[in-house]
Amino acid sequence: MKQKLLIVILLLTAVILAGVAVYFAMSGRKDDRTRRNEKSKQYSVENWKTYKNEKDSFEIKHPENTVAIANDNHQESGIYSVSFYRSKDVSRDKDFGRVPKADVSTVSLVVSEEERHRSKENVDYIKLNTPNGEVKTAYYEGKAPFGYIFRVYEFEREGIYYYFRMNNYEDKPNLLSDEDFKKMVSTIKFNQAAN
Repeated sequence: MKQKLLIVILLLTAVILAGVAVYFAMSGRKDDRTRRNEKSKQYSVENWKTYKNEKDSFEIKHPENTVAIANDNHQESGIYSVSFYRSKDVSRDKDFGRVPKADVSTVSLVVSEEERHRSKENVDYIKLNTPNGEVKTAYYEGKAPFGYIFRVYEFEREGIYYYFRMNNYEDKPNLLSDEDFKKMVSTIKFNQAAN
């Protein structure tokens, strides 16, 4: 009798422990799904900040953890550029304003009157859907001698070339995944005809 009671108690204990283990395993999966959903929301374009260029009448979305630094020093040569950096890779300098650290991953947009991709080998032409419609884009990638891998999307609109370049150093974290870089390029929106 005592032996039967002991077996029943052991079976009940085993069932209860199995139930508790299943409960925690399922709640762990739910937490993983929640974390993945939060991460995808973080990289959802709707939550990104908007950089606006009033002169050339375009805007582009970029992740919340990045800052945009415009470079107006090239105006006389018809070139305008803006670079996007991780917020933590930028410091403030009293004389120069926001200054990025050296050798960090970046995304740059150069607006120019010159085409750049004609001299490149292995150029693929793809279509990107933007808020202004479909855009035929030249895409190419390569490795620079300075230790970084670059990916480029370039397209022309009304005689002006938009050249997006992402530089990722092999030994440092990427600013964006390839997919998010493509999403970023696809968010460019022209508010009126280019000047």
